[in-house]
Amino acid sequence: QEVSLLSKGLSFNKKSNLTHSEKEALDELCRNKDIVIKPADKGGGLVIMPRALYNYEVFLQLENTSYYQALPSDPTTLFQSEIEKFIQEAHFHQFISDKEMRYLLNRSPTRPVLYVLPKVHKSLVNPPGRPIVAGNNSLTEPLSNFVDFVLRPLVTSLPSYLRDTND
Repeated sequence: QEVSLLSKGLSFNKKSNLTHSEKEALDELCRNKDIVIKPADKGGGLVIMPRALYNYEVFLQLENTSYYQALPSDPTTLFQSEIEKFIQEAHFHQFISDKEMRYLLNRSPTRPVLYVLPKVHKSLVNPPGRPIVAGNNSLTEPLSNFVDFVLRPLVTSLPSYLRDTND
C-alpha cells in the first residue's frame, strides 16, 4: 500500500499524520529518478535503494541461464494465435459459451513485466532480489482466471485443502 501511495503522489482527503515537511520529503523521494522504492520481500518494510543497484540486481537475475533464456524474437503473436485456435475449438465443441469465449480472447495483451523485491532480511547492504513477473492483462491472464474459477469449487472440497486465512 505504501508503494502505491508513493507512486501516485501524495493526496490526502483525511487528516494526515505527517507534517508538511514530511509530505514534501516524501514527494521529493517520489520524484527522484535516481532511486527505486519497493516493498521488502519479507517483513512488510519499504526499501529505498539506488536505481543503479536495483538495475544491476535485475540484470543479474536475467543473466542466470538456469532460469532464463533469451529468445530470438517476441513469441506473443504466435502464442496468441495458438490460444485463439484452442479457444475457438473449445467454443465450437460447446465446452465454453459465447460469453466465456469473448472473455478468454485477450485481443490486446500487455507484455508481462519483471521486477525484483529486495531481500533485506538476507543483506541490508547489497540485498539480492526475489524476481516477480507481473502478468496483469497478459495474454494468459484470462485463461488463468478461468481455470481458477472452474477448479476452485473442486479443490476447496478436497479433504487436503487448507483454507487461507485471507480467503
